[in-house]
Amino acid sequence: MNNHPPYENTTDKPAAAAVFGCVIAGGKSQRMNGSDKPFMTRENSLLIDIALNHLCKADITTCAISSSSKLKSRFEEFLKTRSSNISEIDVLEDEPQFTNKGPLAGLFTALRWAYKINPHSLVYTCPVDTPLLSTEIPARLLNSFYQNNCDCVIAAQGDKLHPIIGVWQSSSYKTLAAFLNTSQKYSFHAWLSHIDSNVVDFSFLDPSTFLNINTPSDLLDPI
Repeated sequence: MNNHPPYENTTDKPAAAAVFGCVIAGGKSQRMNGSDKPFMTRENSLLIDIALNHLCKADITTCAISSSSKLKSRFEEFLKTRSSNISEIDVLEDEPQFTNKGPLAGLFTALRWAYKINPHSLVYTCPVDTPLLSTEIPARLLNSFYQNNCDCVIAAQGDKLHPIIGVWQSSSYKTLAAFLNTSQKYSFHAWLSHIDSNVVDFSFLDPSTFLNINTPSDLLDPI
């Protein structure tokens, strides 16, 4: 995509960096018949558990869950009883000024969290409702990031972009804040037009890899 940002570029671009992971899980689950999507099950596993296991299998050991205020305490209780090889899992809550601005609010929260830990860090993000992701995805995204030295690299399958699945410079939270404060469109596609982004095409993977859980019936789809 190789777009150039209209905002002042405050992004640091190291040759290598610590990589953190964040599950974007702050959606409203409006089509799930009143159930909270992260705590729904597919093949006897909670969707949030599947997402965290995906990060663990990708050897990402410092992670977070980007949550709505409604679910924050529920995630915290869940983590108290969950055994994991991940050394640290923080539960993050979207900033009040970015409430109702969609998954970009969760991305902002994730990037700022990582930046506070390490200002040169990268963040791999994935949605809570895409349970069949392969560990090949973060590996290839990171490889592309280091080759292209850009602000972010996102996943695609042919013409279909999956922008929540990506690797991001944590320091880009600064330009994202400017975007959220001034834009009238809070979509990933609008945001990507303002930054230096690249895409990795995963057309060689089975289409089910990017299965998105939007309704209860999606939980029953065969692999």
